[in-house]
Amino acid sequence: MAGWLARMIHRIARRIAPAEGWLAFLALMVAALVLALMLDDARWIRSAPSMAAVVFLSVITGVALARFVRKAWLAALFAIVAGLLVSVMTAAAAWPPLRVLIASLFYWLSAMRGARPESAVIAPGVWIGERLARWQQVMEGRVQASLSEHGITGSELTILLLLLLVWFAGVWAGWATLRRRNALEALAPMGILLASSIFFAGEGQPWLLFFMSALLLLAVSLQSFSLRNEWEARNVDYSPEIRFDFYLYGGIVLMAALALMPLVPNVRVRPVSRAFWNMVDWPFEEVARNAENRPFVDEGLPGEPAATGIATGESMPRSHLLGSGPELAERPVMRVQLHEDDLLALGSSFNPRWRGLTYSVYNGRGWVNPDRVEIERLGSGEVWQRQMPASRRSLTQVFDFIDDTPFWLYAAGDAMSADRPYRAYLRSPDDAIGLEAHAADYVAVSLVPAAGESQLENAGSDYPAEFDNSLALPDSVPERVHALATEIAGDASSDFAAAMRIESYLRQIPYNLEIAAPPPGVDAVDYFLFENRQGYCDYYASAMVVLARSLGIPARLAVGYASGALDAATGQFLVTEADAHSWPELYFPEYGWIPFEPTASQPASEFIEQPAFVASTVPDQGDFATELAGLRRARLLKIARTITLPLVVALLVIVAYLSWRRERRLRRNADNPWQLAYLRLESWGERFGIPTRPSYTPPEYAGHWRAWLQQSPAASGLSDAAARAIDELTDDVQRRAYAPANARPADKTARAAWSRLSRILWRLRLANVRLSPRARKRRGL
Repeated sequence: MAGWLARMIHRIARRIAPAEGWLAFLALMVAALVLALMLDDARWIRSAPSMAAVVFLSVITGVALARFVRKAWLAALFAIVAGLLVSVMTAAAAWPPLRVLIASLFYWLSAMRGARPESAVIAPGVWIGERLARWQQVMEGRVQASLSEHGITGSELTILLLLLLVWFAGVWAGWATLRRRNALEALAPMGILLASSIFFAGEGQPWLLFFMSALLLLAVSLQSFSLRNEWEARNVDYSPEIRFDFYLYGGIVLMAALALMPLVPNVRVRPVSRAFWNMVDWPFEEVARNAENRPFVDEGLPGEPAATGIATGESMPRSHLLGSGPELAERPVMRVQLHEDDLLALGSSFNPRWRGLTYSVYNGRGWVNPDRVEIERLGSGEVWQRQMPASRRSLTQVFDFIDDTPFWLYAAGDAMSADRPYRAYLRSPDDAIGLEAHAADYVAVSLVPAAGESQLENAGSDYPAEFDNSLALPDSVPERVHALATEIAGDASSDFAAAMRIESYLRQIPYNLEIAAPPPGVDAVDYFLFENRQGYCDYYASAMVVLARSLGIPARLAVGYASGALDAATGQFLVTEADAHSWPELYFPEYGWIPFEPTASQPASEFIEQPAFVASTVPDQGDFATELAGLRRARLLKIARTITLPLVVALLVIVAYLSWRRERRLRRNADNPWQLAYLRLESWGERFGIPTRPSYTPPEYAGHWRAWLQQSPAASGLSDAAARAIDELTDDVQRRAYAPANARPADKTARAAWSRLSRILWRLRLANVRLSPRARKRRGL
């Protein structure tokens, strides 16, 4: 049964196999997948669906049109209609999921057997109709809004346009591959989309490696197919090994590119990219301002922090910790690598917190950020902050997320830059909500506080007006909370002393994850301080922020992770879900935002003056860029070694196996060393396309070699040397076969003779590789 099934599958595969070969089809699919993944990663539109299904379907459609539709205008018409249908279905999320299709199938099978299904299921047609109707309603609302205001809001039209671009690029790739058989022409639209996305998004360069790999594989496949057709049309014998040579040389070129690309200096295109975004930022801001009073308002600008689900204003940021147990410690989140010198310099008291976001607006129930924020796009190594606080130490960290890929860059202290393009969400020029970059691994450079207690004691209370939003409190905060703040501060000599008293007071409240949410209409901080008297990190941090603001000290809430477990041998922190944490940060003039730790389950704050390498001046972006460029290049080299070395080893193993198999076959057919050398010469002739026949005598075969060498691209000296060596080998082979025993050449000299000839043949082979296709055609090769 298994054998019959295997034969059937083999027969079907041969029947439907493209004439250009399965490798060409594979290259097309890889290129399509790279484009889809790149567009998904770039997140041009937050609510955009995955492009993978659309781009795969488009390539298959293009291949089918090329094979079965002869008229180009009819193929174009079908592609347009199908593209509109598929794009609308995808934009409206109208494709029925597999569970709906399976449930519907079982329902109708049961009905056909006469059984009465227990319950009805959603019919695929109903599913499609509902979602298309909903999408139509949304689009009508967008159009009505555009007629009454200044333009269309939302992203539906942009999603549809992007899907159509991807569709037609995929259809063209499939159609042009089979009709025009030109890899560059077929993949040009995909390449333009990919390059444009990388250029303007400023990220995704690794995808370009995979796309170029697919392009090279497709080019080799199509070139091999064209040569084979040309030779068959001319009744020219050719060896199947030629195809292997094509792929072998193509693989070598590809691996060389992968190995050398990290060494090539990066082209700086950020000024052009930034100018582009500065040009289009204003329309986006206008859309956001006009969207408030319109129907079907979109979910927000791409990358808006409130849309990530970290905090919504109706609950605390780390409320998912409630009711959890030890199982969270078994869910690793990320690994953070620090340099050994940094760990030694910071000392054993260093307790980093990996900050991702900060919140400034407390509404009595939870935390949000202002509706109006400045979004600044920066390139790899560029620094977002214009004025750096004093007494800060630079710290370089390498982050590696294990499962989920975050949309925010985490770092200890104030993240200043990263080894990849990012977007800074700013409340003010020196107050960041967070840095956004969808990256599973990255290198970040940040500044951690290095100020001691005496410095913070003397910081004063001259706060800039831009931090007024970090002093605001809602009316829901009862008066007794303000009174408690005054009572705790007492006769504190400074704002820092008052902050330390608040921290000590809060650390006396028991830590507990098994608590209920505050009753409706009750302020969360008031409930924590006076009613419940127990809580977890969100409540401690929120309480300290509210109490500090009651005393006129700017404060905000920071969200991220506690340090995790440090492996002293490697300098690596392992952070788990149990380390999810929030803490308060208070602002002190000249020294910036300083973190505190009021949560009873965490180590108390320590403020030890340390050597600081950054003064309160404009940052030297060149130093940051140089440091990050070096780190990034080191990581790229590591990736190149990780990818290239296995490929090289695999290629060498394959080449060694094929060579060993060919040599074993030749040795089995040879009666003596001279005959083995002659069989090796015939094997080389197959690679060069020099025909061989069982009826050829050695001199006749040598004549074919001489005729080919006259047209060889090699220098005349190399061709003459090859002709002489072949003639000598041919003469020795004949004497070994027919001469008397005393006139025969010694068998032990055959190896040396072949060694000399093989070196010449390898040089000839390299000369053929260097020959351009046009020159090869002129020479009739």
